[in-house]
Amino acid sequence: DARTCPSPKSKAGPISLPAKPAVLFKVFGSFARPVAWKQHKIFCHPAVLRDDHQRRIPHSVYFTLEYVVKHLIAPIVLSVASFSTPLAAQDWSGPYAGISLSSTNLTSEHEFSNGAPTDTAKASGTVPGLFLGYNLQRGKLVFGAEVELQAGSVSGSFDNFSGIGSSGSVKAENQRSIRAILGFAGKVGTADTLFYGALGATAADFEFRGGPTWFDTSDTGYDKSLTGTSFGLGMDTRLDEKITLRAEYRQTNFEEADGNLSPNYSGVDMPAKVSQSQFTLGLRMDF
Repeated sequence: DARTCPSPKSKAGPISLPAKPAVLFKVFGSFARPVAWKQHKIFCHPAVLRDDHQRRIPHSVYFTLEYVVKHLIAPIVLSVASFSTPLAAQDWSGPYAGISLSSTNLTSEHEFSNGAPTDTAKASGTVPGLFLGYNLQRGKLVFGAEVELQAGSVSGSFDNFSGIGSSGSVKAENQRSIRAILGFAGKVGTADTLFYGALGATAADFEFRGGPTWFDTSDTGYDKSLTGTSFGLGMDTRLDEKITLRAEYRQTNFEEADGNLSPNYSGVDMPAKVSQSQFTLGLRMDF
């Protein structure tokens, strides 16, 4: 059932074309049929003109179209289809809750309005936490929201003996977070894994203390509740159908604190800039 066109070398002697351009028809179905099949005569050599109403297009057009569809269009279509196809083995939708331990490193840069030297208090420690969230899933794409409470505290201090000298300390506790989650369902080895990013707001309670290096500053300073923006990257790896191991790195930049050294040096202001990094391990349970 092959169609023929005269040979490009001679008006006599036919060359065969496929009855149906299989690749075009298979990929585009009924759309390709009228374009590639019903107009099959357009694939004749330009030396041939079958009638006054037919355009002359080189025979190589067919092979060019076949190459474009097979090597350029088909891989894109298959990639999009693969991305949008749900993974039956992975379901990250629904509610979940978990516990965590976060290795915390916090810095607080203290400045003094009376010219005392600026310095940084560094606090570190491990704090426990609880988190609760809910996800939706579309194919491999996962998105949701999560709230978290870290009940522990970290603290640190400094003593600077240059110039007129200064000392300071910081304590952070009761961190609360609300975050948006955007993730991608994949694999680590054979284990189902959710790779995700998290963006949200974190609030915490702080104690800022400061004063001269020779003076007890435990009661000199101010308390503040600060909020900040946090960004995290993490992965949840399934240990079984319901239990997941979490690993995450998170960075939080808090707003600048401002207060004075009451009651002993109430005329001296001591603003503080706070930032924090955390590495978290946790266990998550799906419901």
